[in-house]
Amino acid sequence: MVVSYNLLQSPAIVGAGIGGASSAFFLNALLENEGQIDVFERSDIGGRLATTVINGQEYETGGSIIHPRNRYLVNFTRDLGLRERERPDGRLGIFDGETMVFDGSSHTLMMVAQLVWHYGWDVFNIQNYVKDILKDFSKIYEHQENGYSFTTVEKLLSSMNPSFLDKMKHSTYEEFKEHGYSNSFIEQLVRGGLRSNYGQNDDIQAFVGAVSMAGVEPGLWSVHGGNKLIPQKLLHNTETVHIIKSDIKQITLQSDGIYSLTDSSDNSVNYDYVIIATPLNDDISKIEFQNFPSSMYSFKGNFHRTVATFVTGFPNASRFGYADVQEFPEEMFTSCKDLFFNSIGRQSPVDYVTVDHEKYMSSRPVYKVFSRGPLSPENINELFTQIDDITIVDWAGAYPSYSSNDGDLPPFQLHKGMFYVNAIESAASAMETLAIGGRNTALLLFNQFSGRSTHIDPDLTGTQTSSKTEL
Repeated sequence: MVVSYNLLQSPAIVGAGIGGASSAFFLNALLENEGQIDVFERSDIGGRLATTVINGQEYETGGSIIHPRNRYLVNFTRDLGLRERERPDGRLGIFDGETMVFDGSSHTLMMVAQLVWHYGWDVFNIQNYVKDILKDFSKIYEHQENGYSFTTVEKLLSSMNPSFLDKMKHSTYEEFKEHGYSNSFIEQLVRGGLRSNYGQNDDIQAFVGAVSMAGVEPGLWSVHGGNKLIPQKLLHNTETVHIIKSDIKQITLQSDGIYSLTDSSDNSVNYDYVIIATPLNDDISKIEFQNFPSSMYSFKGNFHRTVATFVTGFPNASRFGYADVQEFPEEMFTSCKDLFFNSIGRQSPVDYVTVDHEKYMSSRPVYKVFSRGPLSPENINELFTQIDDITIVDWAGAYPSYSSNDGDLPPFQLHKGMFYVNAIESAASAMETLAIGGRNTALLLFNQFSGRSTHIDPDLTGTQTSSKTEL
């Protein structure tokens, strides 16, 4: 359907992370490269996809892994001329606060054998569980390809499988126990993955737990040069996008239904349509809303703080029962709920290639420690010896603080003509889910503007899909 763009004033997008960049990309395609899309961003493009420089090399500090079945991120990477970054082989260990309860091999087949020996058939059963989740989740790609959009997270999830809403109402532990998994598997591998991926334990909602388990599967990758290149190139390669370096502090609903966006310098611009692509939760958002009806959604719930501490040096191997630092695993999960750190992982720079592996292995290693708050000097000295450098990246709003009874979820449609990409994070926060949220809000705007009401909140629960299993 061809829509005359001159009937639509330049829409605004607030935020230039992966959600905002995806919104701009998909909206531009719907509008057939006409007109202008204003994107407001107060800092660097990429949002929580960021890097830091250590010893002259860049390392990922935020979203760092992409699943091979993330269709949008895979397509973005290919179409933008980017490539996958090779990842060095590594061993997985799980620490319970006292001892290493699992210590894997660097050889994949041996690692699988060790996992099976330790956790039994749960290792294979979880692969089938994740495969079933991904099969249903992949239906969203076909829905969006057909132009369907949803005003709420609940309706979007139900379009894939109504049972997904049930996974929002009970905990990961309850979900996996119901499916017959052993306590050791849940409390060590599942909880360890959650603590590393989301900084939270297995009492969070089961849907996030399912997404987390997809995030510990083999085949994960990153973009060579840094994942931030995806939103950067999406925006810079879209001619209709106008990037405005500005911090929006207030959105006012005018009497004629127009939105006035005001920045920190008190400059105001009016728009008919606004897409918000930054978290609006009270504990991290600085945007104030004026003249909106009291029925407008109140953004409840906190965002979870995650601190990434990069340490150049060597781990304290003896603290974890190793005789030599060479025995220390490249990735260490933790399974103790109250431990002061969530995970430790050796990092490779964003331009790592396997031909430089010997140089990488012989160089002073860089480790990233995830924790819920800043590490004290005593904490760092307990974990490391021979420390050369410490770099701290504090993500005050890394992910939502999930629970299994969050109640109503924030909607994609906040008001007529105003949409919210990050609503999807209430279900699960990941690069791919934000790209899905970005396309959903672009479709919502387009469908409402062009009068395609049949493509808004359709009942698709009985439809069949031929989509590939991709997340």
